[in-house]
Amino acid sequence: MIEKALKNAKGVILWHRDGLGGFNSFDIFVRKGFEGEYKRLKESLYDVNCSIAAAFSEKHPEFIFLGSEDLCHIDDINIAMREMLWSLKAEGFIEVNEEVVK
Repeated sequence: MIEKALKNAKGVILWHRDGLGGFNSFDIFVRKGFEGEYKRLKESLYDVNCSIAAAFSEKHPEFIFLGSEDLCHIDDINIAMREMLWSLKAEGFIEVNEEVVK
């Protein structure tokens, strides 16, 4: 079922564990061909060496890594992050968890 959803997705929000063990960290990927639309987003995300993001990129080369972020900030920033995620989902991004790379 995940593979079918990925096939139709414009992008992916990949949730995974953070350093504290919660699922507060995420990586954002966009399908090749749409990266120009999300250049502004890439500039606002962290470019970190995340093994989970690397594994997703290897398994799904049709998606381009834009960056990483987390929900470990003060409420105002976390709310802004959630609004950004809701916006991406409305544009055709899907949410998956780290199980997709196993």
